Amino acid sequence: MVAGIESQNQASLHLHQSLGFVVTAQMPQVGTKFGRWLDLTFMQLQLDERTEPDAIG
Repeated sequence: MVAGIESQNQASLHLHQSLGFVVTAQMPQVGTKFGRWLDLTFMQLQLDERTEPDAIG
């Protein structure tokens, strides 16, 4: 599961972290609001255990 959160939104970042999400990427200046640039933080939660993909062929 992936969440895209405005980087200054500490409450949302903390909430997602408390639910097990981890930061996977940050993108600077992806948009503007009220005359200021906004950065975007992506967080990810692994929903199940990953296994090796099946061999092709």
